[in-house]
Amino acid sequence: MRFIVDLYKLIIYIVLALIIIGVVLVIAELMKAGGTNPAFMGIYLYGIVSVLVTVVLFLGILATFISIHDRHAEIVDELREIADAIRGEGTKQ
Repeated sequence: MRFIVDLYKLIIYIVLALIIIGVVLVIAELMKAGGTNPAFMGIYLYGIVSVLVTVVLFLGILATFISIHDRHAEIVDELREIADAIRGEGTKQ
């Protein structure tokens, strides 16, 4: 399960990098195309903002699940240490 969570974290980083690159390229294309109809600029802006808001919400929900998983894994590790200490299998000095 830990592999899947780490994989999702990597996928999140890749998606964010691709979004940043894509936004920069779209802005550069719009700036380069000086003859772009100003009426469409509002539609472009609305589309970009809509996609970014959707992605941020999706990544926020995914990050919440990953955080819950990480906390659960920490609790399980601590409970295993407590169980080992109770059984006397902990570190013996």
